Amino acid sequence: MSLKQATSQQTSNPSAVSIASPCVNICALNDEGFCIGCYRDGNEIRLWNQYTDEQKQQVLNSCQRRAELDQAFIKSA
Repeated sequence: MSLKQATSQQTSNPSAVSIASPCVNICALNDEGFCIGCYRDGNEIRLWNQYTDEQKQQVLNSCQRRAELDQAFIKSA
């Protein structure tokens, strides 16, 4: 499941019991400290299961912005 699909799935079903992790099993941090698979930082990955659904949604929103910035950077390079 892509990050966009995970974000879309969660916003389309706000009554979901819990927000699924955006992990796509590509676990490596880039030079900025973000996972190249899901765009979370180390703390967001480590603390994911302790976050409330609201906090998880905030992380997903941040990850989506990071992914968009990364794609824009890749296209301009």
